[in-house]
Amino acid sequence: EAYCAPAFYLTAPLDDTNANTIYINKKKTPGGLDLYTTLAHEGYPGHLYQTVYSQSSDLCDLRKVMNFGSYSEGWGTYVENYSYSLDNGLEEGLAELLRCDSSINLAICALVDINVNYYGWSREQVKEYLESFYSESAEEMTDFLYNIVIDEPANYVQYYEGYLELISMRDEALDEGISLKEYHTFILDFGPAQFSVIRPYFEEWLKQQTSEAAA
Repeated sequence: EAYCAPAFYLTAPLDDTNANTIYINKKKTPGGLDLYTTLAHEGYPGHLYQTVYSQSSDLCDLRKVMNFGSYSEGWGTYVENYSYSLDNGLEEGLAELLRCDSSINLAICALVDINVNYYGWSREQVKEYLESFYSESAEEMTDFLYNIVIDEPANYVQYYEGYLELISMRDEALDEGISLKEYHTFILDFGPAQFSVIRPYFEEWLKQQTSEAAA
């Protein structure tokens, strides 16, 4: 409990997509809203849904077993933040505040990840940076976050960068009058891949959708 993630989804085998398991760390995810958003990330419409969707599609098996962390974790983070907008019992303003808070916290972690592993920040530099956001808990957060980003370089980056890519393409689609459902269907139908691969196909798909709508 002390060192495990708040929760994680065990990917189902290719030959048994019904064998889906989610582990919940009750010490870090005791229940309530934390459990709600965690299950959105790990279960529906997050990792479990996306994985079974991909494995049930006609993607080649090689793509099904390869790891595209920014796609999968980006999707999990995207739908986790999206879950704040669903009918979850929260007031609209509070839900938006919590969504922004979640996004900002992850952005800070990703920036620390980059600065430690690329620019060589020391523990003291991380502490000084965190003090500008979390004055009362900076010491405790430094010990935790500094060790995490050294143990797993670029882990936070794949979550947040994937999330930003999905948000960027979503906004482009919505600006062109594409529905949220159509956009989500495109992302899930395309399946796991690098965003450098997804982006050109997305732009071509967007052109096709807008030209058909104008016809």
